[in-house]
Amino acid sequence: MVEKKSARLENLVAMHLLRFCDWLTDTYGIKAELRFFRTSRGHEVDFIILVNKKPFIAIKVKESDTDLDPNLCYLLERVKIPYAFQLHFGEEDLHKKLILNGSEVNILPGWKFLANLP
Repeated sequence: MVEKKSARLENLVAMHLLRFCDWLTDTYGIKAELRFFRTSRGHEVDFIILVNKKPFIAIKVKESDTDLDPNLCYLLERVKIPYAFQLHFGEEDLHKKLILNGSEVNILPGWKFLANLP
């Protein structure tokens, strides 16, 4: 019922990530929480997965953009997060991998990321 495609994609990813966090807790006893990041200046990253109250994975959802998102870059330059993903849902099957401030950043199609979650 949500009209904006970007909001529908974020909701889709949110449901999968929430299920993943619950799976980690139920299966392995790992306390995983799903959060988001937003500053007063408007920097926003869609999802942060905390493991034992520490940022472990940052995820940014984009409709089709395959260039590294400046908001994700802003967060990773300031906070040590082991893994980061930028998911795109465009036509391209592009996958890029880079290291930013010690974080392993993957830019990849959203369907590939979601298909590999347990």
